[in-house]
Amino acid sequence: MLGALEKLEVITSENMPKEGAAILAANHLSFYDGFVLQYAIQRQLFFMSKAEAFQNPIYMFVMYQMGAFPVQRGKFDRMALLQARRVIKAGQVLGMFPEGTRSYGKGLKSGKTGVAHLALRLNCPIVPVAIDGAQHIVKKLFRRAQVTIKVCQPIYPQIDIKAADLTEMIMKTLAANLPIELRGIYA
Repeated sequence: MLGALEKLEVITSENMPKEGAAILAANHLSFYDGFVLQYAIQRQLFFMSKAEAFQNPIYMFVMYQMGAFPVQRGKFDRMALLQARRVIKAGQVLGMFPEGTRSYGKGLKSGKTGVAHLALRLNCPIVPVAIDGAQHIVKKLFRRAQVTIKVCQPIYPQIDIKAADLTEMIMKTLAANLPIELRGIYA
């Protein structure tokens, strides 16, 4: 799958904790983001992914192989939250996309508060990760895409911060580490 990449550049990978629980919060450009992150981050990642992706047996197999588990978007999903909690409590890395959907390279969308709520509830650091170029993987299939992953400094949520404020901090960190055309509403 990653054969479509000419170059994968990982910047400041030392910001990713080598051990212990963390929530990786990345912008979401394409279907390939999870694969690129699994390859770039030298730790096993477990992702929340929209439940619709698990309806196709082939996608379901691929999603489970890469550590994804379904989440019902737009409503309270107790099972997904319990699975996320298990990942964090086991000292693993939970991958989430705060936008809640792909932007297809059109710029950051408004961040949802799920990442912040989980981090606050579980006292877990958030590692913002800016992805650039994954939106070109399919378009440039025969010309190979260049993807850059920038691992930002972890954010350690303070107990007195509101989820909305923490979400804004995450999204502004992502925007500051993306090219202007991908910053969207945070430009």
